[in-house]
Amino acid sequence: MPTYNFIVFGNDNCPYCLKAYALLKSKKLKFHKKNPRDIPRSIRATTIPQIFLLVDNNKITPQYIGGYTDLETFLKNKRNRK
Repeated sequence: MPTYNFIVFGNDNCPYCLKAYALLKSKKLKFHKKNPRDIPRSIRATTIPQIFLLVDNNKITPQYIGGYTDLETFLKNKRNRK
């Protein structure tokens, strides 16, 4: 079974970043906070949070999830597939 970890580019002054942190904590999922200035340029993000999924401690390329609402959708779909 794969281990899921998330990278959240955001800050503690952003309401949607705080919601993303709380959602991940409530699901007991591991995540790492990163500075928004370090968002990969290829994403061309203009808002935060920007969230990525690492599977098996980054043995594969991180999967781009998106923002907070994308994270909600991703987690709902993941739950429905079980």
